[in-house]
Amino acid sequence: MSAAFRAIGFRSASSLVGSPLPRLHVSPRRADGRLYVHDRLTGAELVVYTPRFNSQFRSGHRAGRWYVRPVDEVGGALRSVDFGTAREAVEAVARGAWRFRVIFPNPAEPAPRVSKPSPFRVVRDDSAS
Repeated sequence: MSAAFRAIGFRSASSLVGSPLPRLHVSPRRADGRLYVHDRLTGAELVVYTPRFNSQFRSGHRAGRWYVRPVDEVGGALRSVDFGTAREAVEAVARGAWRFRVIFPNPAEPAPRVSKPSPFRVVRDDSAS
């Protein structure tokens, strides 16, 4: 048996199996408690936070609850449902169920209409003769 044949046999017997990257990358908790989450599947950068400002409380945030918002959106408006812990919020991001629309779909939005194309009609044009 040649050395090349043995090398190919050994290579197939000990195939390397790599583990895939997890969907989410969660950064270490910041001093103010926020977590930055990178969703590799969608490319979204998100923040898991608990409210601190009066404007957030006036817009409906509740003390001691955790919320999710995109990094580039600032302001007091609610972007997600509230979660009891930061872990629940991160798990909801992994499921893709952190937005209001996923939890409470908008019933006022009309369903997409699918229309069948009408059959072609052959019309004879006798005016040209």
